[in-house]
Amino acid sequence: MSRWTTAQGIVERLEKRWQGGEILAARLNGETIFPLELRLRRPGPREIAERFGEVGEWARELAAASREARGSGFELRLESLNNRVHGANVLPVSAVIPTESDALDLIGKRRAAARFQAIADETLARYPALRDWLARRPHQALAHAAEWERVLAVLDWFVAHPRPALYSAPARHSLGRYEVHRIAPQAIGRAA
Repeated sequence: MSRWTTAQGIVERLEKRWQGGEILAARLNGETIFPLELRLRRPGPREIAERFGEVGEWARELAAASREARGSGFELRLESLNNRVHGANVLPVSAVIPTESDALDLIGKRRAAARFQAIADETLARYPALRDWLARRPHQALAHAAEWERVLAVLDWFVAHPRPALYSAPARHSLGRYEVHRIAPQAIGRAA
């Protein structure tokens, strides 16, 4: 049974998409990746015949963790499979996460997503040209959420004091060189 996808396995696959930035980038760009269908590793015909009790337990465990049973999370897409020994059986073939809200609940990232949205809203209100940067590096922005106002203050300072050869900010506004170095002067100038 360990090779078959479990509810925890579904959460882990969603977590990978979170860590890769896909969920936050889609949110930022107004795209949707939901409903998101994840195929399940499931028992084959031989396993169904030889381990029928375990197959039933696996299906019940997935159903108990599903949206139907818990009120949020994933829905199971079922398929009828015929087995020569046990006849027709309805088994899950994929998990469908219907909404971003369900995904965030499953991986426990609702607050982090709201924090990113606040960072993105404030940043894009002042510097719309930074949308692509935020979409490519949402976790870098989240890692500096506590200091984000200081990051924006550095950008404000550069816009107020445009000198293309200047690559460091005054010490009182310094957050870290890479934050300033990686932002092209042209992008800052266009955003002003």
